[in-house]
Amino acid sequence: MTTIGTVTSTPYFAETRLGNKVLILAGHRFTKDYEKEYKNIFFVENNSGNKALQLKGYRYNRSYVRKDASGEISWRCNRKDFGCRAAVITQGFEYFMYFKNKHNH
Repeated sequence: MTTIGTVTSTPYFAETRLGNKVLILAGHRFTKDYEKEYKNIFFVENNSGNKALQLKGYRYNRSYVRKDASGEISWRCNRKDFGCRAAVITQGFEYFMYFKNKHNH
């Protein structure tokens, strides 16, 4: 079960009319298109010695780790000090979940 704001939702998988699987969470649909586009997601060490996420030519620093069983990690673009609001959410250090916002650079 996942809590988003004040909405508590249990994620589940459904099928589209074409037979593709989608994840339904709090009324939002997430497709698996990222498997093709985001195979080059990997973790590197940043200047501070911490893990950083490298994806599609952008680097993200870890900004938040959920303490519950979900293991969700929020990653912010390393250009956030220059106003970039792009973020990536992963399930631990293995599973890409989704993007938040777009890069402005």
